[in-house]
Amino acid sequence: MRRYRELLRIPGVPLLWTSSIMARLPSTMRMLALPVFVTASLGKGLGAAGLVGGLFTLGSAIGSPWLGRLTDHRGLRATFTVVTVAETAFWVAVPWMSYPVLVGCALFAGVLAAPAGTGTRTAIAAMVPGDQQRQAFALDAVVVEICYILGGPLFTVLSGLTDVSVTLRVMAVLTLIGSGGFALLNPPTPRQLHGDAEGDHRLWRNPALLSQLFLRTSTFFVIMGAELALLGILRQHGMDNAHLIGVLFGCWAVYSMIGSFLYGLVPHSIPQKWIIGLQAGLAVLACFSGDSWWTTALLIAPMAVLTGPAVASFSEALTTVVSPRVLGQAAGMSGTAGTLGGSLGTIVVGFAVDHTAPVYGPLYAAAGGLLLLGLASLLSEVDEVRAKNMPEARQLRS
Repeated sequence: MRRYRELLRIPGVPLLWTSSIMARLPSTMRMLALPVFVTASLGKGLGAAGLVGGLFTLGSAIGSPWLGRLTDHRGLRATFTVVTVAETAFWVAVPWMSYPVLVGCALFAGVLAAPAGTGTRTAIAAMVPGDQQRQAFALDAVVVEICYILGGPLFTVLSGLTDVSVTLRVMAVLTLIGSGGFALLNPPTPRQLHGDAEGDHRLWRNPALLSQLFLRTSTFFVIMGAELALLGILRQHGMDNAHLIGVLFGCWAVYSMIGSFLYGLVPHSIPQKWIIGLQAGLAVLACFSGDSWWTTALLIAPMAVLTGPAVASFSEALTTVVSPRVLGQAAGMSGTAGTLGGSLGTIVVGFAVDHTAPVYGPLYAAAGGLLLLGLASLLSEVDEVRAKNMPEARQLRS
């Protein structure tokens, strides 16, 4: 606990996380907002809702590196001013959009969606000394799960008390307050502390960074693939009511919070590939879920406990493989990698489950995650060989 107390004594850090929570809440509500609006207000089917959600997600994946580069060059205030105006306007306008107009706007709205997570982690890298960053990223993973727990239920409650259109306007207000507050706070970035740098295009030539991106993809492939598989298992056993699903995913979030908190207390870094590989392997336990919800809740615990540490370890490692002056762009690329991994996980596991049985879903998620982990390890070996043969290659990180 002493490490966390020392972390929270750093000037500006408690305020950073307060602002981050406010900025992240609307982000967690997005997952429900567009699908519910398309189905409930526009009367369209799930396929139509999936198209809008997919376009928004694709836009987010495209925009994340660009927003990260903007952060490197202009700072977090400039980035969050742009996204606050754009995203607030989008949520205000959505209730008046027809379906074709919404389809046309979803991609561009995703490009300018507020990067609350990458913005927070970029600020942490600048504000927190290196020997305390593991605790900081672990605590940030706890904050992510808190927002995840609050965001979905908040949207559901607001929609139940009013209607979806009113809830979307509330989201616009929350976006204005949260992202706008982040812009006003204007946390520092590593580039602002380390001066200007050239050669941002070299990020794609950095095998160590590419290895980290594959690790990120692997982690989210397992997470999203296992979540989809869990839904299929619950449906197979007749336990797919909304209340039970909420309880189990709430358990997952709590497990992840516990794992993140404990990870920050460990005095030495745990090898990142061990965490990610173990998380993927333990996903297989969910294959043995029976027809009782509590058995399922227990079997997902080992994998879920490692979810937060896996994400935190990536954030920690990213600061060591790229120059601090291009960390924003690298963090944006990591956001794209996570989005790609999650999308691949749901597509691959969903397709495989449809052609076999839901009980094998966690196995497919684990296999895909381990395959991506193997590719990451290969790139890591390439980086080590390259560094031995060409020491000047390390200059890509400086």
